[in-house]
Amino acid sequence: GARAVVASADGHHVYVASTAGGVGVITTFRRMPDGRVVDFGEIRDGVASVTGLADVRRLAFRPGGILYFASPSTGTLSAYQRDAVMSTLTGGVLTEGLSGAVDAAAATTGGTHYYVASELGALFVIDAFGEVVQSLSDGFGGIDGIGGAAAVVVTPDEGFVYVYGASDGQIAGFARAGDGTLAPIAGSPFEARLDGDALAVSPD
Repeated sequence: GARAVVASADGHHVYVASTAGGVGVITTFRRMPDGRVVDFGEIRDGVASVTGLADVRRLAFRPGGILYFASPSTGTLSAYQRDAVMSTLTGGVLTEGLSGAVDAAAATTGGTHYYVASELGALFVIDAFGEVVQSLSDGFGGIDGIGGAAAVVVTPDEGFVYVYGASDGQIAGFARAGDGTLAPIAGSPFEARLDGDALAVSPD
């Protein structure tokens, strides 16, 4: 069934991620002027060399019309360029080897970087070319609070990254350096007392 949905910034398209029988699909819907949505096609695991769509739990856009997402089933981060005129998606797997990757967030200040949370208690920092430039693990190197990481978010000013560690019941906060790498902020992690799998930051 469907697990994630996101609309393009201009509101012209809606994208839905679903999995059926282990096969991942992202369906494109075109939004009509009266608000109706019309199926405009799909990309599907195993068709035209597409991979990395299974068990996608969240979809997001970064500036430039790039749709990106993580897949825990394949341990991948994928990025697709949206064509607003043709209603198509072009791209594929950006990074492999991200075991347990459940969520991703992006920042573009100082160069594009993706932040991928793994339910195995890890946080990966990945550059625009798909290279892992930093890997943080719960319980190592002063990192705490990201055990069973379920969600990651970047603040609107792109100065901080927060991760919800479901196993720890905490929110870990990181300051983002100019090169995109992360360092824990003072007092992190913070008690959350939550039972969920999503995280959001207010616009202000």
